Amino acid sequence: FNHAPQSAATRVEPVDFFGLGAGNSDPEAISSDGTNIWVVDTDPDNERVFQYSKTGSLVSSFLLDNANDLPEGIASDATSLWVVDDNSTAKVFEYDTSGALTASFDLDGANSDPEGIATDGSDLYVVDDEPGDLKVFKYSTTGSFQSSFALDSGNANPEGIATDGTKIWVVDDSSDLRLYEYTMAGSLTNIFALDIGNSQPTGVATHGAQLLIVDKK
Repeated sequence: FNHAPQSAATRVEPVDFFGLGAGNSDPEAISSDGTNIWVVDTDPDNERVFQYSKTGSLVSSFLLDNANDLPEGIASDATSLWVVDDNSTAKVFEYDTSGALTASFDLDGANSDPEGIATDGSDLYVVDDEPGDLKVFKYSTTGSFQSSFALDSGNANPEGIATDGTKIWVVDDSSDLRLYEYTMAGSLTNIFALDIGNSQPTGVATHGAQLLIVDKK
C-alpha cells in the first residue's frame, strides 16, 4: 500500500498499491532506496529478499545467509541492505545489493526483540517490541550503539520502522491499525489511522514523498 501522510484526524488513504511476486508470500518488511523496493520474506527454509522496481515490477531475489533465518526488517541505501534478525542472538546482517553478505553485528543487549530496521543514510534505527520496554535504538552503520528512545504507550505492537532523516514512522498492527510519527529525537508528533484494507501491516518504508506499507493479507 502506497500512502501519503495526512492529518491525525483523517484516515490514511492509499494512493496506489501493487501485488507481490510469486514466492513472496510471507512478507515481513519493506524498504526503498528511491530506485528499488526491497521486501524480505520469511518463508521457512527459503528466507529471501525480493527486489522490485519503483513501480512494483519484480526484478530479482536472493537467499539470505543461513544464520539470518528469522528476518524481521530490512533497510537500504544505494549500495547496502541491512536485515535485522530475531534469532537467539539479535543481529543485523549487511549485504550488497546483489545479495553477498558483507558484514554483521550483534544488537545492544536491551534490543533483544527487534521488529524492524531503517536508515537515514548515516545511521540505523531498530524498533524493539520487548513487552514493557518498547523502544527505538540508534546505531552507526557499523554497529556502534548510540542512543534510544521510548515509544508512545499506544504504539504497543510495533511491526516496522521508516525514516527520511527528518521524521521516524513506526507502523503498529494493534486492533486500531495505526502509524505513529516521531521526531528524530523520539517526540510523538502525529498518529494516522491506516486504510481498512491495510489490515495486516508488517513493515513501512519511505519512498520519495510517500510511505509504503507492506501487508500480509
